[in-house]
Amino acid sequence: MLLDEPPHLASSGANEANNNNNLAKVAGIPVLTPPGPNTNFLTWRYVVRGYLGSINLAYVLNPTEPKSCPATWAKDTSTVSSFIARTIDELNIRFIMELGTDTPAIWAALHEAHQDCSAGGRMYWLRRLGTTKMTGEDNESHIDAMSTNSERLTALITKAKPLTVADIHATGLVNSLPVDWQPCISSFMNDNDVSPARIAAALKQESLRRKARREEETALV
Repeated sequence: MLLDEPPHLASSGANEANNNNNLAKVAGIPVLTPPGPNTNFLTWRYVVRGYLGSINLAYVLNPTEPKSCPATWAKDTSTVSSFIARTIDELNIRFIMELGTDTPAIWAALHEAHQDCSAGGRMYWLRRLGTTKMTGEDNESHIDAMSTNSERLTALITKAKPLTVADIHATGLVNSLPVDWQPCISSFMNDNDVSPARIAAALKQESLRRKARREEETALV
């Protein structure tokens, strides 16, 4: 399913030539489906990042220190956050509705919601069991939802691929990460097997990278 640009969002050729914010159109962008074993997240992410890169707006997808942000950051992140919201199924809105125009957080939240279900779904359903919270007063619906999560996970556990303590450890590590640390594990989170050691190594590498960046910024002051 592809989205067409709403008429009220169309801009003139002159404005398109001078303002990248007017170029963030949704035409031709696949709609991000809800999380699950059949999610199209990897395709959607590839298309969106490539498109935003072509109009020089992909930079707002990455966390940036306030003092390193260009003058156009606020306008660009507002444009891209709106663009993303218009290219996702409404069932994905709940993952980002409290993030405002914080595009890096939005990008990471969607990745977190979809990353595990792109590769078999084991960690996805295990995380759902560990993180789903009851909202409102409808406890019966919550109980049913948790039962469904359990059934989905059980269906993916076999004698050849049993659920292990390592699976639970890896899931716990991922659940413990703040949103802005999620991108550092994106390169392998869709693998069939993700060990706690791989996650820990990626986190340590990201910590070193952030430390080096802080030292560079301090040296420039």
